[in-house]
Amino acid sequence: MSEKVSMDVNKSVISKHTTARLGRTLISSTSSDATQTEKELAQKALTEFNKGIYTQGINALTKLENSRPKDIKVLHNKAVCEYYKSGLTNTGNFRRVLTDIIAQSSNSKGHGRLPEWAGSVESSVAALNLAVLYYYQQQFVLAIDLLTPLYDALESLEESVGISVCLLLACSYLSCSRPDNTLSVVGHTEATFLPHPLPVSPTPAAIQQQQPQPSPANTPTHNTTTTRDGASSASGNTESEQTRAGGGGGGVKEGSADQEALRRHLQVLRVRAYVALRLLKPASREYKQALLLAVNAGNDLELSQICVKSQLKFLRGQHLKALKVLNTCVALPRSVTFPSSSTLRRAWPSLEVWYYNNLAVIHLGLNKPTLATVYLERAVKKYISDCKQKNGDKASLYDSKSSINGALCYNLGCTLLRLNKSAAMARKAFEFFIEALQSHPNNPRLWLHLAQCCIAVHHWNLSESRSVGITVKTLGVGASTKLLVCPPQPPHFTHRRSSESPSDAAFPEARLEFARLCLLNALKLLPPPPAAAAADLEDHDEIHQASPSLPMRGAEAQCVRCAVLASASYTSLCLAEYQPALQHATALLASLPSDPSTSPQTSPLSASLGGLALPTPATYRMLGKLYASECCVMLNRLTDAAKYLELSDIQEAASQPPTPAENDNSDNKQSPFDSGCFPHTSDEQLMLLKFNLSVVYAIRQDYDKSSSLLNDIWCRQPGSKAPALIMLALYLQIKQGQIEKARSVVGEHLLPR
Repeated sequence: MSEKVSMDVNKSVISKHTTARLGRTLISSTSSDATQTEKELAQKALTEFNKGIYTQGINALTKLENSRPKDIKVLHNKAVCEYYKSGLTNTGNFRRVLTDIIAQSSNSKGHGRLPEWAGSVESSVAALNLAVLYYYQQQFVLAIDLLTPLYDALESLEESVGISVCLLLACSYLSCSRPDNTLSVVGHTEATFLPHPLPVSPTPAAIQQQQPQPSPANTPTHNTTTTRDGASSASGNTESEQTRAGGGGGGVKEGSADQEALRRHLQVLRVRAYVALRLLKPASREYKQALLLAVNAGNDLELSQICVKSQLKFLRGQHLKALKVLNTCVALPRSVTFPSSSTLRRAWPSLEVWYYNNLAVIHLGLNKPTLATVYLERAVKKYISDCKQKNGDKASLYDSKSSINGALCYNLGCTLLRLNKSAAMARKAFEFFIEALQSHPNNPRLWLHLAQCCIAVHHWNLSESRSVGITVKTLGVGASTKLLVCPPQPPHFTHRRSSESPSDAAFPEARLEFARLCLLNALKLLPPPPAAAAADLEDHDEIHQASPSLPMRGAEAQCVRCAVLASASYTSLCLAEYQPALQHATALLASLPSDPSTSPQTSPLSASLGGLALPTPATYRMLGKLYASECCVMLNRLTDAAKYLELSDIQEAASQPPTPAENDNSDNKQSPFDSGCFPHTSDEQLMLLKFNLSVVYAIRQDYDKSSSLLNDIWCRQPGSKAPALIMLALYLQIKQGQIEKARSVVGEHLLPR
């Protein structure tokens, strides 16, 4: 039976962009009934805050709070000062204060949500700051929930606050893989806040009507692109593009510098949205327009614009050009976003960490995973060095230590899992995934990859038994000489009889017992399978967060579910748990389309990643039937086993189009009947299905049907025969009394010549 389950490796990203920043300009604490002393205290607090002297600002606000204890403006400003004084580390307390302010202003209850929007300036800025917190904590859905009421009431907001709301909302939509919403927000923002709207490329709907949509390329998106081999990348935005959530300051229309900065930011957002939609021609056109405007205005290109260009080259498959453009980013100086007198320094991943991560992605695109691993290890080493240089143990809001470290470990684990050259490499990938699990425990892909590492280690542990093959021993001499044919030990029984001590399933160790636990967790974290009637209409666009990897849509989540079920069935088979294995296999078959003709020739995730050679529904159907039939055989349900391998399924496998592996002319290709070898081509799948059906017929003592199928397979496999074929042929010939044929098979294929 086929053992190797299909791998669906996905990678995460380290984004070198920032989208929003907490307000450094305090809300004016003056009002119509304020005394002259209160106005002076408010102005002093604002002045000290802008200088970075937060202690003096807090003292002034404390005096102001004594005279105005119920003033929401004062409470908000004091909370901002205290948060900056802590170095943006006391995030929990700041979030609680903002939630209370929003609840008081909007008469709402809950976690800072705004079901009843009051439209006040105080609550709008507090809600914006809370959305910034959620954004940096990667809780993008909560950030969108907070920003949507503000966006709907955009005309009633101050101009600077409205711009910050639009920019943060657009980036939150991008982080949730909703580029259509991003384009809508960008268009509304430029129409509202820019006197001369940006040149607009055709909308995605118009492009699709005029011409076919460009086929997606095998490359990462801005935030995360997942490939089977585990590639991911990030476009970079400079810190000078951050929005200010605290309001204050002049409007964009008042100054040409601010207007041009907003224009550049919106152009980058639009290009990123087109890239996320895989509309490369409009993205390139938009980028050229942005480049032309920057040259005409005499402005230098920012880091974000250069990185977008590198990403576009990569998406078009021009990896060397993408590498050349990426190298130009290293020479750019980094902007300083905090006052020189402030002790607060932003510790987002350094340029080297970001650069090495994206460099690894490009080399993965060049089919150099070993070199990609080297660059990812450099990124991890640089990140650890940067962390040691930081003073104090508390991480600020901008640090996102756990997120960055988790993303790097996830990337490196996926790359090592793709290489999979030894058991030690698989164990190393397992360790990196365990590290990433500390900060991302709710990612079903991560649990799947942990199980895949355990399965890979299991396969490497069986390599010795696979190489032994059939052994022939001689008993007696002369006319009484007898041959004792010893078949290779089945891998399932090899695992059961292993001399290693049993391990606790809950202990993180690269063994099948832990793989079983990981797969159960992945199934619980995945969204429930949609109903057949509503799958295409409702759940196709539903977003399921899977940080640090790419958010999953309905079809992609279904693809991950198939991989989990296939892995779970195989793991249970290896552990001799046949009833659970049968349940997983039947669940896998039930989740696939019943009509093979309606199944796509590539998986949904493969289509979204540029047509990568990921498992198709037909491949998953074959795995499900193989595992289910083997379970039925072990449970002595031979009739059910034969039904799973009936001739209609064999004809279906034969009708599948050739896969890319059929064009592989390597001389080292293994037989699909070898233990641990996966049947990649449709012809190999056909032979494997026939072989399994032949075994079922042999067990049922229907030797004629079994011999007919075996003869067909024997003629199709040139050269040396696989041990499984030889043993089945000997068994059938002896059972049918064909002793001479059995002797000829032994002499031709087993005895040394």
